[in-house]
Amino acid sequence: MITSPAAAISNPEEITNHKIPNLLETNLENSQKFEDEQEFTVESVSSISDRLFKLTSCTKQIANDDEQDDFFASIVNSFEEEDADLLFGDECCVVKGVKYRIWDWNRSQLPNFLDYEAFVVRKGFRIMCVEVLPVEVSYCSEIVESSGKVYALFRCVEHYETCVKLAQKRTNIIPILCHSKLYEPSEYESLIMERIDTLYLGVHTSYTMEILQLISNRFFKEDISFALFFKIPDGCTNVASFARYCLGHEQVKRFYSTSLWLLEEYFGVIGKHRLTGDIPKNSGNTW
Repeated sequence: MITSPAAAISNPEEITNHKIPNLLETNLENSQKFEDEQEFTVESVSSISDRLFKLTSCTKQIANDDEQDDFFASIVNSFEEEDADLLFGDECCVVKGVKYRIWDWNRSQLPNFLDYEAFVVRKGFRIMCVEVLPVEVSYCSEIVESSGKVYALFRCVEHYETCVKLAQKRTNIIPILCHSKLYEPSEYESLIMERIDTLYLGVHTSYTMEILQLISNRFFKEDISFALFFKIPDGCTNVASFARYCLGHEQVKRFYSTSLWLLEEYFGVIGKHRLTGDIPKNSGNTW
């Protein structure tokens, strides 16, 4: 979905005044599947890459009410036609004889991030996804295409096994099962013999910055895009102070062109990271 429901927050004191649905947690069993031939109308389809498209003014008719918005979408693959589980419950529509898979922003932050210049994923990129949902891994796979790679790291065995199944059809996905809570590179560095372009860190623990530091020292290029999340502790009454505490890590000095996001139980940071050297001028943080 192009128009994000989660606005970037420029002032940390504003955080406590923003409440939007939690978009990170999902129950796939309750996700609506495209089995009842919902009706869609689409004003236009524009190509972003060979595999990624934007459906403009996509209107879905539900109970005589129209929901309209712009969506990212990809062309449905033949293996997804054969095994609907690999669509992860995403709905589909047909435009001029072409069947598109509509990317669900309710279950993934990735479609929201793609409109931000600071978060870059494109054809041929090497992206590392750490503990994100398998549906998001499949989206990344579509964006980087066959010339790119998606390194998907999990401690969750269920998600890992789902991505192993997905990787049998999408050869640009490399599922990796980790045991260390800090995702120690020594566990898997033999499987990643190159530097990455983009990091999507979905781990919601107090160790997020430590994980980022370990990964950056081993796998980052000089400049990369990143997205990472922090879980707001239960009972936290001052989210702004908690955010400043989390972002007080030494690693934050390497951030630039960043934006802060608030979700119901998490806050996220997207932006760029410079491994060494000076941070670009006039590319500050928005908090």
